[in-house]
Amino acid sequence: MERERCVVCGKGAARQVAATRTVTVRGKGYRIPRDRFMRCAACGEEYYTGAQARASTARLLALRRTREGLLTPEEIRGIRRRHLLSQKALEAILGLGPKTVVRWERGTVLQSKAADDVLRLIDRDEGNLRLLAKVRQVRGLRAAS
Repeated sequence: MERERCVVCGKGAARQVAATRTVTVRGKGYRIPRDRFMRCAACGEEYYTGAQARASTARLLALRRTREGLLTPEEIRGIRRRHLLSQKALEAILGLGPKTVVRWERGTVLQSKAADDVLRLIDRDEGNLRLLAKVRQVRGLRAAS
């Protein structure tokens, strides 16, 4: 079990604890089972280490993705690859900032419901992809006709 000196009081020994935590995002509660965090025996403070925070965030995003019915990172990557698009090209077509698609595909950021819907429309009918590329004036796509 992981132990360290408490980062809050500096005196007590903090140890890793696994417990179900509820996190509220935009007014919705998400239960994260077996969430790992540190608890100080002296002051009782609870906090995350960097690695624990990243793991907890990843689990929260996966829960939100499922509950909100959003595409998974693997599904987004599959859509992009089926249409022979680079991450940069997909960002240009969707009017997104740099590295947005990278973050979606890594699972570190959730796409909006609107972006999710557009991705589904692109995958369903490549004409939608060509139309968006024309609107955004993105040229040189290698997408199949």
